[in-house]
Amino acid sequence: MEIMYERVAGLDVHKQTVVACVRAMARRKVVRECRTFATTTDGLASLLAWLSAAGCSHVAMEATGVYWTPVWHVQRIQKTIEEANIKLDSVITDILGVSGRRMIEAMIAGVRDPYALAALAHRSLKASPQQLVDALRGRLTDHHRFLLKLHLGQRDALDAAIRAIDREVDRRIERIDQNRKDGEIPLRALILLLSAIPGVSTLSAITILSEIGRDMSRFPTAGHLIAWAGLCPGQNESAGKQKSSRLRKGAPWLKTMLIQCAWAAKRQKNSYYMAQFYRLQARRGPQKAICAVAASLLTAIYHMVKNSTGHHDLGVDYFDRRSPQAKAKRLVAQLSKLGFEVTLQPTATAA
Repeated sequence: MEIMYERVAGLDVHKQTVVACVRAMARRKVVRECRTFATTTDGLASLLAWLSAAGCSHVAMEATGVYWTPVWHVQRIQKTIEEANIKLDSVITDILGVSGRRMIEAMIAGVRDPYALAALAHRSLKASPQQLVDALRGRLTDHHRFLLKLHLGQRDALDAAIRAIDREVDRRIERIDQNRKDGEIPLRALILLLSAIPGVSTLSAITILSEIGRDMSRFPTAGHLIAWAGLCPGQNESAGKQKSSRLRKGAPWLKTMLIQCAWAAKRQKNSYYMAQFYRLQARRGPQKAICAVAASLLTAIYHMVKNSTGHHDLGVDYFDRRSPQAKAKRLVAQLSKLGFEVTLQPTATAA
């Protein structure tokens, strides 16, 4: 015989809220009531109090990536609250600068009062004092303080390693520039030139130059450099049939960095690279479009390094400024694919 429960509830768990619905039988009728609670410690405690007052004996929970977990007893919710760690959610993620570090160090030192921890935040933070208090209220144990101290130490060690690498890279750049040939542009100047390209940061410029070097005479054209980097389709033809045209392996570190730069350039407003991406995405998809943007970036880099010139963005309206004949040919080709036969007749008033 199937076991029935008179009073149950369902939980829909989100990042910042929990939607709870209580279902009960009253005089052979089903009664439902839904409420929304915050995922802070106080919110979960309020949820527990509401479920207990409603007399719920079992709860079913659904969350993103977890489909209908086994039925929970209400007592397990109490245990979950008691074992909950400090809730450093998106509010705390936004303050991981000086304010966040002060809070974490205070937690490690044993401070538990959420109001005392929130008072360490800088007044310029977007989060309100009450939001900070709600996020910082929780159960802080010696185990949690140990883990916080461990993670903070790991972060400091990684940060120190990054600074040491940056100093070493800076010294090597200085050494290279001191030993450069007469008339050769300094490497640091090239880094500044490439950093002006949309999507290319100083670190990206250093990485790209370390891969391709400063001597572009090794590549007769920009196309040769693009092929060497692995940003052009491979030639795979057999018996007159064209097979896979996946990108060549090329230089993996260079290609990876250029793809990252291309994604950043695509988000640069009013740039040629943004226009190029969206123009190609409609026909070829985002992956091939971003590879084309990366190839365009490398083309610009080739000429900038070869000629020691700055970057000139063609503009977001570049494709609209092309010759009328090219645009007309493209539009006719699109109409032909739709099954129309078009005859063009120029007019005297055509722009």
